[in-house]
Amino acid sequence: MMFGGMDMQNAYLLKDEHNLYYIFPQQKGSFCYVTDLTGAELATMEICSPRKPIVLAIMKNYKNGIPDTIGITHKNFNFTIGLKKIER
Repeated sequence: MMFGGMDMQNAYLLKDEHNLYYIFPQQKGSFCYVTDLTGAELATMEICSPRKPIVLAIMKNYKNGIPDTIGITHKNFNFTIGLKKIER
């Protein structure tokens, strides 16, 4: 079964005392989505090669199910961007 272009048949879930890790293996590496234990808040998203993270996105300070801060960092070259929700 495909979900958003990802093969769900090879996906797997890991858990520690603080987070759930949804792992979607790809041809070269994997996509990893990290949530709180309820699965309600997405904490980070990673694109990883077999050896190390390549792109990391971090979401913080959820209000009404939406993060007010998002940070994106590319590990192979110097690229970092921070996004902050502006309230009116």
